[in-house]
Amino acid sequence: MKKAVILTLGVFAMSIGMVNAQDTNVTGSMNTTTVQTMNYEKNGSKIPYKVTIQEQRYYRSSFEQNQKNMENWERKNEPAEVAKLITVTSDVDKSSNRTLVVRYEKQLADTFELTATNDGFQINVEDHTVHYKIGKGIAFEKMEDSNFFFVNEFVTDSK
Repeated sequence: MKKAVILTLGVFAMSIGMVNAQDTNVTGSMNTTTVQTMNYEKNGSKIPYKVTIQEQRYYRSSFEQNQKNMENWERKNEPAEVAKLITVTSDVDKSSNRTLVVRYEKQLADTFELTATNDGFQINVEDHTVHYKIGKGIAFEKMEDSNFFFVNEFVTDSK
């Protein structure tokens, strides 16, 4: 009798676990690091600086019940959460050392581009642009870009 009760409870616990597992968010992640060397103009001379980009992505997924067959679950596409830690360092001008944290939701086909400008660099993700001017800070090209990007700037110790 005890064996039958234990076996029944074991089967019941496994079936609850299998049902709950179908509704859980399955996540994945990706980490990369990229280093670029650029120049900016200050008082008529070009000053070199190094930009280190560390990227971390979290992929979320969720499931919804299939309407035709209630036993099956269909995966819903969710945008990935992207966080980029951008470190700006210069051996020539220590006052320009900064760390930026840029966060946004990556859609399936968007691309990230960091390009040099005369006074810093700009970040492009599809139709959204944020400018970073060395010594001046962050500027958005369009007002709606400030809703797409979440940007924080920190001064790096210049010792």
